[in-house]
Amino acid sequence: DDIRSLFNPRQDLMAQQIEVSKILRLPSPAQMFLVTAPTAEEVLVREEALAHRLRRLMDSGKISGYQAVSRWLPSQASQREAHVLEERLNPGRAALAREMEMPDRWWEEGGTPQLLTPELWLASPVSAAGRLLWMGQVAGETPQFVTVVQLSGLSASDVSLLSTLASEAPAIDGVEWMNSTAEISGVMSRYRVWLSWALFVACCVVPLILFAFFGRRVWRVVIPVFLSGAITLAVLGWLGINLNILGVLALMLTLGMGIDYAIFLQRRQGHDHTLLATSLAAATTLLSYGLLAVSSVPALHALGLTATLGVGLALLLTPVFSGAHLHGPDELCFESDVSPGT
Repeated sequence: DDIRSLFNPRQDLMAQQIEVSKILRLPSPAQMFLVTAPTAEEVLVREEALAHRLRRLMDSGKISGYQAVSRWLPSQASQREAHVLEERLNPGRAALAREMEMPDRWWEEGGTPQLLTPELWLASPVSAAGRLLWMGQVAGETPQFVTVVQLSGLSASDVSLLSTLASEAPAIDGVEWMNSTAEISGVMSRYRVWLSWALFVACCVVPLILFAFFGRRVWRVVIPVFLSGAITLAVLGWLGINLNILGVLALMLTLGMGIDYAIFLQRRQGHDHTLLATSLAAATTLLSYGLLAVSSVPALHALGLTATLGVGLALLLTPVFSGAHLHGPDELCFESDVSPGT
């Protein structure tokens, strides 16, 4: 169900992209933290708490860095703490000022330092590097301020690291771990399971419906289709191809087309043109999906290969079970088509 298994990029381009990302320390576009809070100050405080945890991961070498708004725009609480620390350095700076023959409190000539606010930061050219991380106030039932924290040095195959990052989010209010690759893969998994159940239900219901028309001969209609699906799954397993959502869709196509072939051949009443027409219809299906089977795109390859195997086997197996060589032509039609004198 991994969405990354459905495309096949050029390996040389992927290697170059990874190398450039390492050199420039570009953040991951698929995994990130989302920080929300009712006020701008609170969202910065929560982001700083998250950054404190991320620095520990940097020190341990698990990630190479992170990008956050709070690196450029500290919360006002952090700014006040910095001003307090600055005052503690005043004696040393005064001695340095006397040594350099400058006024004792030269650093206060500009007046009291002003706290940096989101409005001032966004209006400054300095914010260009981190402006995309600030989503501002997002409308909703309860308007929230939202920021994004991006990570560098991530490997999508490092499951333990991704699990560690995901476990950091619940420890801080308003912090949510976002993994778009895993989310899309989860959606693909859910749809695959639902479609698999739908296919199972269809396999149970279709024989019951056809029993009303074919009676005890219904097995001649459904057995070829079920065998073709089972053999297709066996071949895919032997080839080591995973059954994804597209494979299940192809099996549903096999069920529908195979049932159609079986119904037409059961009712052909000895006419060879029915077999010819059915074979030509199947040939066009096999041609279209057969071309998909040779595609280099994994998604199209899986769909085409599964459909080609299933439909092709259904076409080959259906005449074997049709019973045309065992019964007369009149016995192959619906009961309602048989006249009393037959």
